[in-house]
Amino acid sequence: MIVPMAKIRVLGPSTLLSAVVRLLQEVGAVHIESAPGDIRRLQSEIPVIRHHVLDPESQQIRAVLEAMQEKVRKLLLVLPAVPERPGDDGGPALLPDDAGEDAFQTVNARLDALTSRAEALVAERKRHQDEQSLFTRYDKVLKVLAPLIGMVRESRELECTGLILPAQERSVATLLEEALSRLTDGRFEIVYREVDKDTLAGLLIFPGEKAAEARALLWEKNIGELRLPASVADKPLAEALEIIVRRQGELPAAIRDREEALAAISREWRGQLLDLRRRLANRVERIRASASFYETRMTFLLYGWIPEDEAARLGETVAERFGDIVVVERIPIGRSEEETVPVVLRNRRAVRPFEIFT
Repeated sequence: MIVPMAKIRVLGPSTLLSAVVRLLQEVGAVHIESAPGDIRRLQSEIPVIRHHVLDPESQQIRAVLEAMQEKVRKLLLVLPAVPERPGDDGGPALLPDDAGEDAFQTVNARLDALTSRAEALVAERKRHQDEQSLFTRYDKVLKVLAPLIGMVRESRELECTGLILPAQERSVATLLEEALSRLTDGRFEIVYREVDKDTLAGLLIFPGEKAAEARALLWEKNIGELRLPASVADKPLAEALEIIVRRQGELPAAIRDREEALAAISREWRGQLLDLRRRLANRVERIRASASFYETRMTFLLYGWIPEDEAARLGETVAERFGDIVVVERIPIGRSEEETVPVVLRNRRAVRPFEIFT
């Protein structure tokens, strides 16, 4: 059902503009009209009426509030949603409705501190997750090569490297062994193990003084040397693989620690941040709404629409709050305005999902 609408005009002293906007927001039923149809006629009769312009202070306040909104938005994106605990009211408001501008600095400092903590934890978690993802690619090869490396006697004179070879190119292994035999006078050993049906992993042991020539030979034969992560690339193969295995065991707990720390921050602050987001949005909207008002040097004037059955209640509420110094008038709807009257739908619960199609 389309609700009949009433057109209203609200007048009062400029000093009460902010308070009136807050009251209208609390009532929540008024659609403020930024370009009323009869404003030109009224301005021709009273030339001093002009569009309300935000003063520099109000513009600065809006900028500060919007910056805080962005900080809250980013924090809520970072912090995980956690189940609410029974009886948890979210704690005291970070920015109560009656808080003045002096509270902005305190709130900003709190947001900056929370952001710093959360971003540090997120960065650490991502670093650990990236490392874990990288090491996961070495799982199969590690399981194959680790026992072989364990059998190699440590020696400064010997060097070893891992090889990766497509299974269908086993014939290349024979050619490689022949070339290595010539290069090292037979002082080498190479052991292959199957990683899967498509891949062979090998461990090549050779004299340290032949390292450069041996690696050049691998390149010449198009045999891939096991490329280690940058974090261990400068380590001997045995030590590098040992570090990878150890880190694979440590990383899941490290990731859980960061996630639990983020969840703890969320449990402590998410409720207050959601409340702050709402309060900031209300404050910003009040400032924006005031730009739809008109004014003279001493008074403000606004036009709007409200459901007919709520117009009387609005007048009573304004009178209770401000007495007779703020006036709510119901004014006729011009014929030219009939096509632009805002629409409010009020249907039974079962019908509401279909309102979008009306």
